[in-house]
Amino acid sequence: DGRNAARFPQTGNITVSVLDAGTPLITSVHSGPVDVGSAFNITAVIADDVGVSSATLYYNLSGSSEIHTLPMSIILGDARNGTWVASFPAQSSPVIVWYRINATDGVNNITYPYASIERLEILDLSPPQIISLALPTSANISSPFSLSLTLADNYMISSATMVEVSDNSTWFIRHPMHLEDGNASCGRWNLSLSYNYIGRIRFFFEVSDGEHTVRYPETGYLSLDILDNIPPVVLDLKARPSSHHLPAVVGDRLVVEAYLTDNVEVKNATLYYLFNGRLQNVSMIYVGSNVFYALS
Repeated sequence: DGRNAARFPQTGNITVSVLDAGTPLITSVHSGPVDVGSAFNITAVIADDVGVSSATLYYNLSGSSEIHTLPMSIILGDARNGTWVASFPAQSSPVIVWYRINATDGVNNITYPYASIERLEILDLSPPQIISLALPTSANISSPFSLSLTLADNYMISSATMVEVSDNSTWFIRHPMHLEDGNASCGRWNLSLSYNYIGRIRFFFEVSDGEHTVRYPETGYLSLDILDNIPPVVLDLKARPSSHHLPAVVGDRLVVEAYLTDNVEVKNATLYYLFNGRLQNVSMIYVGSNVFYALS
């Protein structure tokens, strides 16, 4: 009171406990969209008056009840107010990730979202890629030839098609290609064709992963010439007198028979021969079964 002092309590001390009664606060959770085949992060801003000691992300994938855990680490700020991240490995197929975040300051825990669960879709966001193609500039009539595409996709190629187009673009013929080497994520697709006519074919390729379809070329068409590059072949050649009697005598006519074949057809045949030192020729006549004959 200015003259006397009193102590309370007269002996001992008063103890005051300072408690952490506040839970961490989780805000600004960020995720997605996520592409198949790409690793990704889920981030959250977590604040606490004492300081967050740890954060954990719990998740399961659609089609599975198994719960997985990922530790979160601080990448920005500090334990009182910082950005925490959980790193997901790449997923090989489209899937839904269901997740929650738990944070603790050592005394109090909080789970986000508070009354539900977060949903993140991993989608096929990237179209297929055409790495390379191999095709001839021309092919021989009636002879098989191949067209090949090397394709890649972050998920899987579901189909590859060569689309043949008429000259006036009034009709289309779709030729499915098949996977010949590699796998549906990265592999070589092939198509074997043959044509029994001479001309030029126009076409383009369509490649799909089920979500996206890519056309190559994007506009216009590719072309390939169907040619006849194989000459006829003489399989057999015989000469005899028209009287069928040997030896031939003066006055006999000579019959020459040739057995010819061709990948398309033999249009005409001509016999060339020397008579008294002079080169002469005569047209041969088709008599059936690839046999031509000439009378001389």
